[in-house]
Amino acid sequence: MIYFIGTGLNLEENFSGKSLEIIKKSDLIIGFRHSLRIPKLINTHCEFVELEIFDSLKPERIDELIGKMKLKDNCAVCVGGSPLFFSYSRKITSKLDEKDYEVVTSPSSIEYLAEKLRTDLNDLSILSGHNSHDLVGTRNTAVKLLSMGRKIGYFVKNEEDMVSLLDILSFHDVSIKAGFELGSDREAVININPGGIFRYEHGRWILLITPGDGFKPLKIFPKNEKLKTDNIPVSREWSRALAVHELEPESSRVIWDIGAGSGATSIWISSLIGTDFTDGKGRIYAIEKDRNRYELLCENIGGYPNIIPVSGDYADIVQNLPTPDGLLIGGGIDEYRIEKLFSVIPSGTKFVSALTTMESVAIIKKIKGIETSCDMYSKSCSRELGSKTAFVGEHVFFLLKGEKL
Repeated sequence: MIYFIGTGLNLEENFSGKSLEIIKKSDLIIGFRHSLRIPKLINTHCEFVELEIFDSLKPERIDELIGKMKLKDNCAVCVGGSPLFFSYSRKITSKLDEKDYEVVTSPSSIEYLAEKLRTDLNDLSILSGHNSHDLVGTRNTAVKLLSMGRKIGYFVKNEEDMVSLLDILSFHDVSIKAGFELGSDREAVININPGGIFRYEHGRWILLITPGDGFKPLKIFPKNEKLKTDNIPVSREWSRALAVHELEPESSRVIWDIGAGSGATSIWISSLIGTDFTDGKGRIYAIEKDRNRYELLCENIGGYPNIIPVSGDYADIVQNLPTPDGLLIGGGIDEYRIEKLFSVIPSGTKFVSALTTMESVAIIKKIKGIETSCDMYSKSCSRELGSKTAFVGEHVFFLLKGEKL
């Protein structure tokens, strides 16, 4: 029999009698280092397999361990308080018959933290950075749940996960309680101000995040004057709307915003997509090579979890980014960069560019293997001219759109 044992805080007093009995009779025990501390003290005669986070999720590694477990009479997989919450355990049980395994839970660390804080767990949703290589999706899910009024128990993956999550939450009305190394001699429970100074210490962090009455996800089309745009040329709202509409971002999975500038266009795209990160849709890479503009870009997009700022010349870095199915070209129009760009994007990628010069239009149209069309737009205003009314063009631009063949 294969048993999945919830170790919770990994304190012996939190193990049930059944869990201790199973651990004592097991001839193979598998788990991550912090989950094996008590089992190693209780059972000194069995074989232990200590897992590494990334290696353990590989299909071939899981198949290897299942084969090893099936050769033993009794095996224990020690993980968490509710084992099937963790993707590792689910991946194993998905390959077993229900009669081949049993799950024994114990109090979880989030329950322990809530009890210490005297916080009830109604409307609690549990998320974990450990369960995903895609932290953008996890953070989007967090914002979505908070906007629904749900509390979140969040298992922090690493320093990058913690810092980026706090950066995003600093734009929202939330309270955060954090538990560090719960159940150990390093245990600490603290309040965190997401907009304040926080020093990360390596270890196991769990956050209890509660939305305030004023929590509202950022889903707006900001006016240019609301953005930090010092020394950045910014497109008009109406021309930006036309370009984004042609890109059809609602159906896109990954979008590159080339020459993102202040981030205004990326924010429009994010606002249309929202924070529902379903089936991997809705990730925007805002690429900007100018250092000063990049810093303002990061400040402007801070509250939008599905916009990822990227610093550098797109000709040097696009081959290292996730493949796009939507492309907005806003800057850096020269033959070398454009040819490099179109050499790495796949067939079927839609692209849009709002251009103000015929030369830029000609450079893109010269690229082989693409299909394009170009429209000219102008916004006009009226002005009294004696007894008549004159129309004056306010802004003229070319909207070039197409697809990689």
